[in-house]
Amino acid sequence: MASDARAPQPEPDCCERHGILWDLAAVYPPDATWTDTMPPVVLINGPVDGVAHEIANTVKAIRSAR
Repeated sequence: MASDARAPQPEPDCCERHGILWDLAAVYPPDATWTDTMPPVVLINGPVDGVAHEIANTVKAIRSAR
């Protein structure tokens, strides 16, 4: 995931241990297409239990914009 990150994609504030991302949530836009690299995310952060409210708000905003 980290190697696929590119601007203006947000970066997680946590959850990397020995170069491995763990306990991380990612929210993608509805038109995201997975290819050989990860599509840009709208939100990527964790730990999941600490960002649950942020995840819900992000999904709600995406749904409202449709």
